[in-house]
Amino acid sequence: MCVEGCLDPDPAPSAPGYFFPGTENTWGHCADGDLDADSDGLDDDCEYMLAYSFRPEISWVYFDNFNREPRWAAEWVDGDPAGRTVRLAYLLSYWLDIGDGGTSGTICGIAGSSACDGHLGDSEWIRLDVTYNPVTKHWYLSDAKYSAHTSHVEFNRNSNGWLYVSPASDGGGAGNARNYMEYPDGKIGGYPRSYAADGKKANYPTVEYCDGPGGLGGADECSFPRISARIEVFANANLGSRHSPFVNCVTTTRTDHPSFGAGVVECYWEEGVRFSGWYTNGAGQPTATGYSGILADQSIFGF
Repeated sequence: MCVEGCLDPDPAPSAPGYFFPGTENTWGHCADGDLDADSDGLDDDCEYMLAYSFRPEISWVYFDNFNREPRWAAEWVDGDPAGRTVRLAYLLSYWLDIGDGGTSGTICGIAGSSACDGHLGDSEWIRLDVTYNPVTKHWYLSDAKYSAHTSHVEFNRNSNGWLYVSPASDGGGAGNARNYMEYPDGKIGGYPRSYAADGKKANYPTVEYCDGPGGLGGADECSFPRISARIEVFANANLGSRHSPFVNCVTTTRTDHPSFGAGVVECYWEEGVRFSGWYTNGAGQPTATGYSGILADQSIFGF
């Protein structure tokens, strides 16, 4: 059903980001609170529209175990609609980290080191900030952070709206290509690509950045033959907000999970809970950082 403005043409086709026709997709509607079941000041339909439209593409090595049950969340940056910027949390919720097998050349290849061993569960994440431009009427990717083990990759934005990781030129093009965000559909400020480290799933903007100093000083690699797909974003996978959660502690939804039916839960808002990929934690199997602390961290999400 066509609603007001749904047939309007894109007023700025060459501008960064996407034009979503229809008045319900503007900043004003997203902030009006008409439908806000999680009480965060951001319209629930707008949350899904933005999370789905900007869902990243992940590229991973063909032999990895990439089973996952991703959840997502969306809130205004600093809780303030006046900034016109929505923060999107993609919580990848992998079943397993298979480890690098001792193939990396530096950190993970050190004899006796467990730095890159496999473990149950992997709480990697991607954070995207998308901003509404009232002149172009586009929502565009204005900032990002990619998790990389216990740290993260931070981005800057050049004068043309292209995100990059330092060092990189601030010229009109991609400059040092190994440091610039890749946009799979060719639209600057659109949905991005992440390269998951071989066997380890840390997130990097390019293969060259992963294989070079950006990837733990050369310990991570993204160079084997790869598969790619966009992150799944389902309406019922919206976490809501900390004070009004839609999803908190849940069992696996996948019937092919080895622990399906065993009652193992993972909690996204519950404090002090580690993430084990819905497996019962066994001896010698370290678990990953819990998502509640990551979501609460002001330097990452601030949810």
